[in-house]
Amino acid sequence: MELGNTLVAKYAAAGALQNISGKKSGYDNSGTWLQSLTDSCTLNSKLYCVPYYAGSRAVIYRKDLFAAAGVQPPDSLDGLLSVGQKLMAANSSDPNFSALYYPGKYWYAALPFVWDFGGDIATQSGGKWSGALNSSNSQQGLTTLNKLVTPLSKADKTGDEAKQDASFAQAHIAMIVANGWEVGVITDPKGGDPNLKDKLGAFPIPSHNAGQTAPVFLGGSDLGIAAKSKNQALANEWVGLLTGNKHMNEMATVGGVIPNSTSMLSLGTGINAVFSEKPPSPMRRRPQVTRSPRR
Repeated sequence: MELGNTLVAKYAAAGALQNISGKKSGYDNSGTWLQSLTDSCTLNSKLYCVPYYAGSRAVIYRKDLFAAAGVQPPDSLDGLLSVGQKLMAANSSDPNFSALYYPGKYWYAALPFVWDFGGDIATQSGGKWSGALNSSNSQQGLTTLNKLVTPLSKADKTGDEAKQDASFAQAHIAMIVANGWEVGVITDPKGGDPNLKDKLGAFPIPSHNAGQTAPVFLGGSDLGIAAKSKNQALANEWVGLLTGNKHMNEMATVGGVIPNSTSMLSLGTGINAVFSEKPPSPMRRRPQVTRSPRR
């Protein structure tokens, strides 16, 4: 069964997943799995799934619009605002133009700003988690995000990122914060624009510290085996095939996602290299529960 990397812990804690610790060495590249995905599969030092693939976000942009406005990919948040302002000025005749299209409920893209200023979603003390978005550092990050997107985005402030790919393909947007696989959606003849294929570029989300990149949320999927499965051996074989070298190669080179092993990060080519060859660092993930599985 495929599970989002932030969902594994609750299923493992409930005893719904098979403990596969003893099978780890039988999976390809088990010694070089991405650490964050490995952590998401681990509860109380036991392995309950195999990392499948990961995804990180960067800024996808229109190279032709950048050239027309005389701007280059920025290396700081101040630079991003400056680039955005020049893009808005260069496209002022288009009332629907967004230099940086940012739907109001796109929280995955908000987290890099929170983390970049030293904030967090929650902090742990004495085994207890407490919300931290009201901290001064978190608020500084969110305030910076607001100052950036308010003058640059015409996106729905009550919407999310679900349809941003289709919107990007409509020629009214210069930049979006997106996953690598979204390039394929943007250029897909069905709902996208194939003519944009050679006009797209990507760069990491910049930090407020010039020359550095912001931490990003590491999403992805893991593969686990149901504890009550009547076909444990077959399920284990299936997991091995999907996470094996052959399929991982296809996932990275065709699918545009980050493979499950650090030894395969260089497989990304072209625009995908921004997401997979050298993904923005450091990556962050959501807190995981630490209670024991039910008996």
